[in-house]
Amino acid sequence: MEEINEIELLKQLGESLRKTREGKKYTLLQIEAWSGIDKSDVSKIERGIINPTYTTLIKLSKALEEPLYKILSKE
Repeated sequence: MEEINEIELLKQLGESLRKTREGKKYTLLQIEAWSGIDKSDVSKIERGIINPTYTTLIKLSKALEEPLYKILSKE
C-alpha cells in the first residue's frame, strides 16, 4: 500500500484553493468576509501550512462558489 504524504496533500489542497480563488479574481479579504475565516488562516491553508477542518473547507467552498468535490479533485 502506498504511503500518504500529508504535507504533499496539504500543499495540493492549498494550491487548488488558491488557483480557484485567483481564477475568480477574489482577494483574501473577500474570502475572509464571505467565509468568516481570517485571511491569514486562508493564506496558511493555501500555502499548505495548516490542515483545515471539514467545516472550514465547506465554508471556503461556499465563499468560492465552487463545489468542494471540484476543489478536492483538481491537481
